[in-house]
Amino acid sequence: MRTHVLLLFAAACWCGAIIAAPAAIAADGPAHTAGSAIYAFFSPVCHQWDSHSFHLFGHKLPVCIRCSAIYFAFFAGIALYPSVGKRLMRRWSARTVIVVAAAGMIADVAGSAFGLFESTTVSRLVTGGTFGLLTAFVLTPVFHELIASLRLTGCDSDTHHHFS
Repeated sequence: MRTHVLLLFAAACWCGAIIAAPAAIAADGPAHTAGSAIYAFFSPVCHQWDSHSFHLFGHKLPVCIRCSAIYFAFFAGIALYPSVGKRLMRRWSARTVIVVAAAGMIADVAGSAFGLFESTTVSRLVTGGTFGLLTAFVLTPVFHELIASLRLTGCDSDTHHHFS
């Protein structure tokens, strides 16, 4: 249970930074500097196009609509994993879930890139949200196992780890 709370906390911090950035940018002084740092942090993972972003406090979020949907749905997926995700993952393989999760997003991006149709705010929200939610269902148990193995490794004082 503590591991799950840790995962929720980490995802909440990530999403909180997305919301905090435009509020910080709107302020003066150190808050503005912190907001700039958050935008810089997210810039390698998102194009941050103004026209493809939600706005808050008069400023765009540091990630686009699709990335926002991915991150906030990922947080929701972690929260829903114990009640919904576990059941889904008993019925479907991780590979199938990831393919389904990515298919809509890939189709939306590719269709827009090839001029077949224009990607919209709704299509970005739905495809990004689906990807984030389903990916959380796949990755949450992986994170649980990783954290459990780190705890076991950290508790084993007789084992020395050497990194080459």
